[in-house]
This record gives sequence, structure tokens and C-alpha cells, in this order.
Amino acid sequence: MPFDGYVARALKCELNAVLKESRIDKIYQPDKFQLVLRFKRGRETRKLLISVNSSLPYIAMTEMDKTNPSSPPLFCMVLRKHLQGGFLSEVVQYDNDRILFFDFHTHDEMKFSERKRLVVELMGKHSNIILVDSEGIIIDSIRRIPSTISRQRQVLPGLAYDFPPDQDKINIEECICSDFYEKIQFGNTDVYKMIYSNYKGISPILAKEFCQRSGIDPHSNTADMDSASSKKLWETIISFGKSIDSGNEKPTVFTEKNSPKDFHATELETYPNQIYERENFNSISCAIDRFYIDKNKAANLAAKSSNLNKLVKSRISQASNKLQKLHDEYTNSLDYEKYKIYGDILLANIHKVKQGMESISLENFYDENSPIEIPLDNRLSPSKNAQKYFKKYNKYKNAKLQLHKQILIAKSEIEYLENVLVNLENSYEFTNIAAIKEELKKEGYLGNRFSQNKKQTNTKEIDKFNKMHMSFLTENGKNIIAGKNSSQNERVTFKKSRPGDFWFHAKNMPGSHVVLVNDGSLLEKDFMDAASIAAYYSKGRLSSNVPVDCTEIRNVKKIKGAGPGLVTYSGQNTLYVTPQEKEIQKMKSMD
Repeated sequence: MPFDGYVARALKCELNAVLKESRIDKIYQPDKFQLVLRFKRGRETRKLLISVNSSLPYIAMTEMDKTNPSSPPLFCMVLRKHLQGGFLSEVVQYDNDRILFFDFHTHDEMKFSERKRLVVELMGKHSNIILVDSEGIIIDSIRRIPSTISRQRQVLPGLAYDFPPDQDKINIEECICSDFYEKIQFGNTDVYKMIYSNYKGISPILAKEFCQRSGIDPHSNTADMDSASSKKLWETIISFGKSIDSGNEKPTVFTEKNSPKDFHATELETYPNQIYERENFNSISCAIDRFYIDKNKAANLAAKSSNLNKLVKSRISQASNKLQKLHDEYTNSLDYEKYKIYGDILLANIHKVKQGMESISLENFYDENSPIEIPLDNRLSPSKNAQKYFKKYNKYKNAKLQLHKQILIAKSEIEYLENVLVNLENSYEFTNIAAIKEELKKEGYLGNRFSQNKKQTNTKEIDKFNKMHMSFLTENGKNIIAGKNSSQNERVTFKKSRPGDFWFHAKNMPGSHVVLVNDGSLLEKDFMDAASIAAYYSKGRLSSNVPVDCTEIRNVKKIKGAGPGLVTYSGQNTLYVTPQEKEIQKMKSMD
């Protein structure tokens, strides 16, 4: 996700258009490496968020409200002293790179005019915010860098500000076409690598984009490039910079499987439409803000579902081990008659058996006196060995029926938990995760560790959510509904459908219940669409030719005593589909 030099360039243009000559009204530092600057111009108020978190450095105007500490950090107080009440003169980009200068004209304590510069360096783990005076001397920084951390470049109050090392890269805007071609001629690497390795502000994904827009394979070798191809590539890059300056590009956020993948100041052709959803914005700030809000939401969702995910997987493992033991015991119980035979033969031949023997071969009077080898416990007397076999006979005779029931219960539990796991993996809302958590609590899977010190779940909100479902509309205008969790699955199948509606479920794998409403004029395409939805919201969503069973609702029965959403069905036909996310999202109407 590159906040590269061209994103910074688009942002610079936007901020100059919107914030130039605005007064800096408030300054906040919500966390260690974030600033919020509030600007006012007339009645208009805007907030600028600057984050130099090493994993997510970015700048954007935002509507998001941040919680601020009761006592402001030192750097925040320094900025308030030097910048609050000042006016933003201009935002300047350094050398087409990820460094922006916010130039302010302010007044000192004696009301004399002063110029201050806030330098924002968005350089990954080296990102920083540095306040500099008119002479270029550092007043303070959000990250102080002493010589013990970096011998090459220190960032401390009282030192002269110095630019970060340029890594032997140059600004392509300062090159002529012949210089660019010369650089290519002396290279021996992929074309796109040559671009981002030698020129400032160009990320790998943007380098590939430049190649693609020039009709050049990004992975072709620079040694194979002629002057005409080099010229076209250079012109594409220069033209793109001018298009950014003119505001002609469309800022875009790219998502994959409902998760934010990337953003840029332009529609990247490098991301194919078949895989990535794209959303265009009129403002680069809006695109950046949306991307990071969604990314934080996705991270929080992942964190919230992670513990539940681990718990469910652990319970599946426990249930699977239990099932294996039950199967072993059941296999033994099938042969329970032999233990009675062993006992009878031992008693009939008690005089031949001696304590200390590990086995004995005797005549089997149940099988025409054929020889039979009987294992013995050498610690027990002959009569106690016989009694041991009679006890085993009675145990397994009585256990056979019970074991069969326990095996069915264990299988049902595994099926339920695997459905929960798929529902968790397909959860994109906090309410759904909360509903799944509440469901697990009711089913007895959650202990005190999951109930304590957490914000209490709003049960009314969960109940409301469980009474909802996903809704889809086929190209033919037919209604399809589907559940997001076990409770919704049960409701969709048994409360929101009619006996003649059609029910779909991925075959032999966990997934959502899907119902195609039968209005008497269904087409084959409607059935395939419903099957695709069932495959997409199942464990097989990333597979091809997923088998999906279809039957009428009247043939679907709830399993008595089983967990929510567990059913049996009959009279099914099996369809084979390959789910396509884009087609599914196109049909989705509302939740």
C-alpha cells in the first residue's frame, strides 16, 4: 500500500487548494505518533490527520474524531506554542518524494512575524514530524533521533535540519529523456525495478503501472528496451505527474474480498477488475481516509474474531479426538461376542490355565473345536481372567447403542463448530462477531475468560441482527435470502421461507443456508445464481466446481437437540458452480 511520492504530490495540490491561508486553530496529539491539526477559514473548519506510525504513515484530511489524552504530550505543547494561531502559507513537496513541508507564518511572544516549517517525512519506520524555525534549526520532533540510534543523521532540538539520505535516487522530473534512456541501457534488470530503484517517489506498484500504460511488460529486461520504448515510458511518467498537478486523475481505493487492499491517486490498471473492487473519490484525502478507516476496522475485526477463531478450532480439535476414541470403542464393541466366548472356554478349561501365562490355545466348542488363542493377564488367576472377559462382554454389549448415539452427537458438534468457523471467516461486521460470540456462550462454549472485562454486548442489537439476513436479486429479478450465522441460517430456513421455496447448501461442507423464493417463474440461471451464493458463503468459496445441493424447503428438517442451523434434507439435486465475488456483490441488495 504505497503512500508514494505521487500520492504525496496529489495531496500537496489538494491541501494547497483547501487549506492555504487557513488559521491553525487547535493542535492535538491523540497518540504517540499521530497529530491532528484543526484549521479554520471563515466559518469552515477542517481537520488534518498526520500519522507517522512506522507501519501506517500517512496524511489526510479527516472527519474522524480521535480520543485525546487528558494531558497533552510534550511535542504537542511545543507545537501549540509555536504554531497555534498561525496561518498556513503553503504546502511544498520535496523532490517529488514522500516529504511535505507545511510552511506557516506566525507571531512570537512580542507579536513579531515569524516563519515556521513543519516537516512531515513519510518514510516507513523512519517517518517523522519535525518543527523547524526560519533558519532551518530544529525546534523539536515527534521522534528524536540521537547518534546512538543513527550516526548518519541526528534529529534533535538545536541541530540544523538535514534531509533524509536519498539512497542514490534522483527526481525524474529533473531528467531529460536521453538521461532516462542511458540509465536503462546500463541496467540489467526488470524494467519496473529499474524505475523504482533509481527514481524518487515511485513505488513498485506505480512503476508497474507506468510500464503497463506504455505497453511494456514490467518484467521485461532493460537490456531489451530500445530508444522508442524508453521515450514512451519516460513520456508516460512525465505526463502522469502533470495530470496529478492538474487534478485529472481519479483517487481510488481497491478492495479484495471486502478487505481494503490498496489506494492511490489514480485508477491503477495493474489491479485487474476481475479480482479487485474499486471505488473512486473526488478527493485524495477522502480516498486515504476511507482506506485507513477500513483498514483499522478490518484489523479490529480480525483482532476481535481471533480469540473466537482459536477457541472454535480448539473445540473442533477436541471433538475430533473424542470422535476418534468413540470410533475405536465402537469398533471394539462390534466384536463383543468374542469376550463371552473367551470367558466360557476359559471356565470350561479352568484346570488347564495357570497363573502367569500370557495366552493359551484351547478348543473352541463354539466352532467345531477349532483351536483358539486366548490372551491372558499374567497377573490374574484363571478364574479372574474369565471374569474379566465377562465384564468386557457386558460393557461393550450395553455400550454399543450408547456409543452410536455419542458418535452422532460428536459429529453434529463438529459440523456445528465448522459452520461457526466459516461464519467467523465471512464476518465483516462487529455485530455479526458479537452475535456469534453470544451464540457460542448460549451453547456453553465460552467460559469466564471471554465474559470478563470486555464491553458488554448489546443483546438487543444482537437480537435485531439475528432477525436480519443477506438479500440478493438475480438478473431475472428473483429474490434470494441467506444467513450470516447459525441463528440467521435457522431463521432463513424455517421462518422466512415457504414449503415450495428452494433451499441451497454447499455439499458436505459448512456454509450459509440460501433460499431462492419460488414465484412460479424461475429460470435455470436463477438456480445457478443461488447455488453460487451458497458456494461463495461456504468453506469452498475459493474453489472451482463447488458442489451445491438444492431441494425444496419442505424436504429440510431440523436435527432435534442439535445446535442452531443444523439440518437434514432429502430429495436434493446437486449443482456445480464456481463462485465469482464480483457477480455475488452485484446481486447483493441489502442486509
